[in-house]
Amino acid sequence: MTYSYAQTPEGQPSDSGSSPMIRLQRVVVDFIRGLHAQCPPGSYHWEPTNGGSQDQEGSEIWIGTETPIDPEIIAKRPAVVVGRGPAAFQGIGLGDQAYTDLATGAHVKMDMIPTTLNINVLSKIPVEAEELAWFIARHIWNLRNELLRGNSFILYTGQRPSLSPPSAAGTLVSGPSADSDWIVVTVSMPVYLQHMEVAMPLNTKVVREVAVVATATGPKPRLRPRSALQGTAVLQEAQTTIVGAALPQTDGSDAQSSEPLLVQFKT
Repeated sequence: MTYSYAQTPEGQPSDSGSSPMIRLQRVVVDFIRGLHAQCPPGSYHWEPTNGGSQDQEGSEIWIGTETPIDPEIIAKRPAVVVGRGPAAFQGIGLGDQAYTDLATGAHVKMDMIPTTLNINVLSKIPVEAEELAWFIARHIWNLRNELLRGNSFILYTGQRPSLSPPSAAGTLVSGPSADSDWIVVTVSMPVYLQHMEVAMPLNTKVVREVAVVATATGPKPRLRPRSALQGTAVLQEAQTTIVGAALPQTDGSDAQSSEPLLVQFKT
């Protein structure tokens, strides 16, 4: 039996280990940017080559998660800001215990985190904000499976997006030149995230391998005595001669069966 010591992966923030709420916003931002990247120039085209810059120069629409946004950055372009509502652990059972790995002693906890996805479409023209919000909402409603594909941390998204009426942007816009003529239309939909954590006991031995060797003993089999064959009879013609065969008789008409029959064979 061989042992090894249990270890746990590093729990540092990364793309796969960061907050699922942040990952949700990144996924939706990439989805909306992909929609507008396919729009031709002159129809709210988003330029992928300059997507990494803060002002997204060359794009006809600004798409991101920063809030409040600075009017100096987006200038006169419309903007899409992806955010979320409150999120809380839901609880799927007593202790949120999913299962225990008997091989390592690890305890796995899993829970569901419901939240609300908010996509804020800002513009100085109410009709423009309405049209862009509808463009995004109908594509999310139609391509929901594409949005979820490859993002297993998103357990479920609501099938019924809701659109708010045009209203003042309020705290979504700030900066020295911020004014009160920004309009926002918000697309909202419920989202259910799932998260899993593993508690691995350290400095404890873990069985890696168990080898079993079995032997069986018993009485030896009884062998019949054997004698070596003398000569060979292969391709050899047998020549047999009957010598002196006679039936003993007591009289001329009857033979006694009690007397042995003597027959000699010569080969």
